[in-house]
Amino acid sequence: MSYTKRVLLKVSIVFLIATTIILICHFNGLKQDQIKKANSEFGEYYEYKVNLFRQENANLKEGKVEVAFLGDSLTDLCDVKKYYQPYNVVNRGIGGDTTDGLLNRLDVSAYAFKPKVIVLLIGINNYPTMFNTYEDILIQLQKNLPYTKIIVLSLAPLGIKMKDANPTIEAQNKRLLELTKKYDIPYVDIYSALYNNETGAMFDEYTTDMVHFTDQGYKVISSIVLPVIKENLK
Repeated sequence: MSYTKRVLLKVSIVFLIATTIILICHFNGLKQDQIKKANSEFGEYYEYKVNLFRQENANLKEGKVEVAFLGDSLTDLCDVKKYYQPYNVVNRGIGGDTTDGLLNRLDVSAYAFKPKVIVLLIGINNYPTMFNTYEDILIQLQKNLPYTKIIVLSLAPLGIKMKDANPTIEAQNKRLLELTKKYDIPYVDIYSALYNNETGAMFDEYTTDMVHFTDQGYKVISSIVLPVIKENLK
């Protein structure tokens, strides 16, 4: 297993622990030193990925990248070249990232190579506080990349064992929709496409661990995102 996959696996586990903590509202069994270790591991991976992006950017010409995907592990784990053919795409996801982290790395994630379209999927790792910085991301992207089209994806529902969080996530998506209207940015509702009304959670076949997507899940998402990308590349 590569270094990236090993660390990303650790980060994914950290997120699952953190999400569970939010849902059950206590810290039983999780000591402060464990929390510090988890934060340290994410920080190391974040820096590793940012440095990797800088190296990759050296080989990218301004305006040649058609679509840049910005986000957390849901993007990091996505084989964008597979699901978003035939476009020239780059993956700028970092497992465990938040709206705060993304805001701080917009230069290496987008400004450096000026993609024609940005697809943004961020917020699940800090969904209770995501709007502290989400609007700032949109403002900075539009300010620094005035000719780049932005596509915002809704948050996805969580799986059956975490479904208690889904009403809050759905409420956050309503706020996100209003925010995209304010800035005249296309909004794609992936929540509804992945949501099982009977269980109140993500369809089991679309998730590997209640949070991340299976191949089938990524195919569902790309099937509704691709037409919006095509429209914005005209």
